[in-house]
Amino acid sequence: NESTTHDTRMVLVTSNFHILRTAILARHLDLDAEVTGARTAFYYLPSAILREYTAILFEYKWINAVACLAMAALPLLVTVAAISSHELPVGVHGPDR
Repeated sequence: NESTTHDTRMVLVTSNFHILRTAILARHLDLDAEVTGARTAFYYLPSAILREYTAILFEYKWINAVACLAMAALPLLVTVAAISSHELPVGVHGPDR
């Protein structure tokens, strides 16, 4: 039984709007790959890019959910902290101004 290792480099070719998701998948699979894209008709790009963006959001839904909740909670936490310390955030004036 001869054990050999292959350092295989590869080029993955896909539509240009699939490049990011393909690169993410290649990295996840620990592939030493370069990703390149073939041209896509200009009229097709807006919907294709939106679908790819949505696919990435759903693929990492828990990370994105936690990040969105943290960003949504931050203004509330700042407001609660300002009220509890009786100070208003910069740019917010009290009722007597």
